[in-house]
Amino acid sequence: MPVELSIDARLQVGTFCLEVQLELATGPVVVVGPNGSGKTTLLRALAGGPVSVDGHIRVAGETWSGTRDFVPPEQRRVGYMPQGGGLFPHLDVLDNVAYGAPVPSIEARRNRARAALTAQGIAALAGRRVRGHSGGERQRVALARALVRAPRLLLLDEPTSALDVRARHAARALLTETLCTGDRLGVVVTHDPRDLAAWSPELVFVDGGRARAVGPLQQLVTQDVPPFLSELLAPLRPAGGGIGHA
Repeated sequence: MPVELSIDARLQVGTFCLEVQLELATGPVVVVGPNGSGKTTLLRALAGGPVSVDGHIRVAGETWSGTRDFVPPEQRRVGYMPQGGGLFPHLDVLDNVAYGAPVPSIEARRNRARAALTAQGIAALAGRRVRGHSGGERQRVALARALVRAPRLLLLDEPTSALDVRARHAARALLTETLCTGDRLGVVVTHDPRDLAAWSPELVFVDGGRARAVGPLQQLVTQDVPPFLSELLAPLRPAGGGIGHA
């Protein structure tokens, strides 16, 4: 399978630095690591956010960040769903989703947004403000906004952490369909073992100022791994008795 994402760079935000060396193919990738280790910094660098990049970030052979090259965020085919969804409370659902559509006219953006909402099964919410919706509904709106760009790279930061048990189960099923079908690369920050079980991803471990691929989930659950990963994967190991689906 060809390399879809290649990073060999030093990422810096203020005094914080993260060394990243990754080569990843199409499929779900989950980024894990202790709080403050740089997981969100990695996502923001991929999205073209305010992160200094010394080295290169390449997607499908195209350099997005490098010594001489920089593709602005609006020109990257990236769908980004920040932690909490990042929805605009002063806009209705339709215009929240239309905001992410990469087309020039308002009507064209709204048409794309309507199609994205229909695909998520929430077209009936289009004219309503995002305030007052359930966590699950807001999560679907945020995902529709990320997908309206028809992204080559989908970035999700803790997409299920703010949901209650019932909404989390439905959201995980939706994300499984989104991440595990098609040819896009999905990069997700999560620390829920149930997400890992649903997606069987490649894992990237961020710790000690470094981000590195550590392997596919199926292999890691049978291997000796660093203590943080061992605790995270414990519910998935055969001796752990398995996990539920909440």
